Amino acid sequence: MDKQKRKLEHIIKTLSRTKRKDYENYVINRVYNLLNDLDIKPETQKYVKRRSGWALIDLYFPQFNIGIEVDEAHHQQQVDSDKFRAEDIISKLVGYKEYRIDVTIGDINNIHNEIHKVVEEIKDAKQLQIENGKFKKWDIVTATEFVVNHDKLKIDDEVEFETNKETLQLICGIQKPPIRRSYGKIKNLNYENKKWYYWFPILAVEEDGQQIAKNTYGWNNTVNSDWSEIYEYNEKGVVISTPLDKDERRIVFMKYKDPILGRQTRRFIGIYQPTNHIDGKTTYKRVSTQFNIIKS
Repeated sequence: MDKQKRKLEHIIKTLSRTKRKDYENYVINRVYNLLNDLDIKPETQKYVKRRSGWALIDLYFPQFNIGIEVDEAHHQQQVDSDKFRAEDIISKLVGYKEYRIDVTIGDINNIHNEIHKVVEEIKDAKQLQIENGKFKKWDIVTATEFVVNHDKLKIDDEVEFETNKETLQLICGIQKPPIRRSYGKIKNLNYENKKWYYWFPILAVEEDGQQIAKNTYGWNNTVNSDWSEIYEYNEKGVVISTPLDKDERRIVFMKYKDPILGRQTRRFIGIYQPTNHIDGKTTYKRVSTQFNIIKS
């Protein structure tokens, strides 16, 4: 699929995610259509980790760290909780700026005026970045294109990988990777006298208040609030018999389902080292947020 078709697919599916929320859907679509700018990336229902659980931002523009919340009738009953929720998001997204549009006023002209103000704020944010030479156009970058133009892979790089095979070939220099292996040694890497491995864990998901493994073999993988630690144990009772090796380094690509396009993808989240193994649970601590790409 070419870049323009992928961008169109992203926009269509992004702007149609607010099902059964008529006011929210109207506001989000009007904001983006009034912007009329394909260089600006929209994200709806963006997940943000909170002190307890997750929060969702109705409409988010990552290039400017701006979020829009649509205040419908139920928000009038939860003003205090909304305040704490906003504070949580601000603490996780440094520099985050939130705009709230109140649709309970019942006057379409007033709603349009509020939307217009937000649109102008976003346009001003873009113009300021352009003047400072900091604006980056929204572009669909394939994994192959990224590797051609970069020597390092960082956790904040906007690049995703479609398969384990593609990831290992492009990033780890493994031309004939094993089929369907989520963990293995990188034999051609001997850096800092460490033992290097690749790892494609799948995050556990919350069901009925519990974190449940979503992989065939029962490996339950969870993370702390800033992703600096990964916790792993096996729900089926499989015990890791090999001793903890603190010289081991895992290049971790988390597997997850793209919430917008609905397909599985992989994202680099850092290099991790095992730090302890207690009662069947292993803890891995992030020791680096970047990796030097091995180009063959």
